[in-house]
Amino acid sequence: MRPDEWQKAMEHEAASVEDQGWARETRRAAWLLGWPRAVGVSAAVFAALGCGQVTGLLLWPQAQAWPHLWTATMLAVGALSLVLGRCGVRDWAVALGTAAFLPAAWMTVLTLQALWPTQAPMTPGFSDDSFRIAVLMVIAWNGAGLAHRLSDLRPPRRKRQAT
Repeated sequence: MRPDEWQKAMEHEAASVEDQGWARETRRAAWLLGWPRAVGVSAAVFAALGCGQVTGLLLWPQAQAWPHLWTATMLAVGALSLVLGRCGVRDWAVALGTAAFLPAAWMTVLTLQALWPTQAPMTPGFSDDSFRIAVLMVIAWNGAGLAHRLSDLRPPRRKRQAT
């Protein structure tokens, strides 16, 4: 069994048992089983976004002065959050994973400055205040949550009958 199948089986078992204390313990164990993978996947996605943005600044240096760079970053975070939410990653895990964006972007800046000191960007393209990472986390939380709500509204697929 894959970890997500194991987690769903534990949640289903907890829902079908009459002992509420045991069901609560099983739900907690299922939650603890799934969160590290979910946060790790979303952190990897947003770290790749941060690295890609800074590498793009190296390839297109005029983007450093582009006034819509922050807007493009917010849109990219929103789109990736919708995709992660559609893939089943919980909204809080996507929001926590977003915190990897800015450290990954700064580590890429430092790496590029070590490799190409004269051509590398000096910043990821915007200031690194905590307000910006909070905005990205809220966008990610809402994007993944929206994807979950939209998938709940869609009717389930019917299996074809063998004839």
